[in-house]
Amino acid sequence: LSYSTDLNSLFAAEYQHYMQDDIMVKVDRAAMAVSLEGREPLLDHRIAEWAFQLPLGVKYRNKTLKYLLKEITHKYIPKEIMDRPKQGFAIPVIDWLQGDLSYLISQYFSKKRINSQGLFNYSFVEQHLKRFKNKSPESEVFIWHMLVFQMWYDKWLK
Repeated sequence: LSYSTDLNSLFAAEYQHYMQDDIMVKVDRAAMAVSLEGREPLLDHRIAEWAFQLPLGVKYRNKTLKYLLKEITHKYIPKEIMDRPKQGFAIPVIDWLQGDLSYLISQYFSKKRINSQGLFNYSFVEQHLKRFKNKSPESEVFIWHMLVFQMWYDKWLK
């Protein structure tokens, strides 16, 4: 098989399996969870069939996937917007926990509470709390996981 055939086979497998069995299932569930009907116009079978017939050079060029689509889009959207790295949809949980939601830290991380559970060493938790207040990334992750656990514990084990 040639490089072109291998890459087109990979694109086809992604469309037939990964998109349908993974990505679209997640998109559909997320949309339905908030009573939305999602539409993915570029996944219309007629567009996909047309795209599969295009030469590889207009789909992948200079290490750029979706080359043709991006070139068309650059006519309408500035390159500096289109060509920037992907960004997730992160929410500023840590900022909230250090601001308006700081009462959750006080509520779920008190010495009395941690010691009464008998699950965690309070001095270890306290060290992370101090680092968390100084915005240590490692402690931010620990505090978030610990908070989720504490809330779960209250709901299911208390």
